[in-house]
Amino acid sequence: MTIETKRDVVEAILLAKDTDTIWDSSNVRYYLNRYDAALPDDLPVIPKAVGEWIKECKHRNVTLADTLCMEMRPENIRNWMAFKDGDI
Repeated sequence: MTIETKRDVVEAILLAKDTDTIWDSSNVRYYLNRYDAALPDDLPVIPKAVGEWIKECKHRNVTLADTLCMEMRPENIRNWMAFKDGDI
């Protein structure tokens, strides 16, 4: 899986040193394939602790309902989920 974003691919094209050969058919196909495989630029980002909590629950076969259960969540996860508009 790639961690390159669509913007990264566009920047690579714009910063290419040899602009004459970038438009050769094989190069165009290469960049189109890269662009297709790249991630969207606006993916949401979750904190690492939340990702670790999700992995831990998945590893232990915890149901989604229990994963979201207030009593089961670690305090830092509860605080993050309570965040709205900059206020807890």
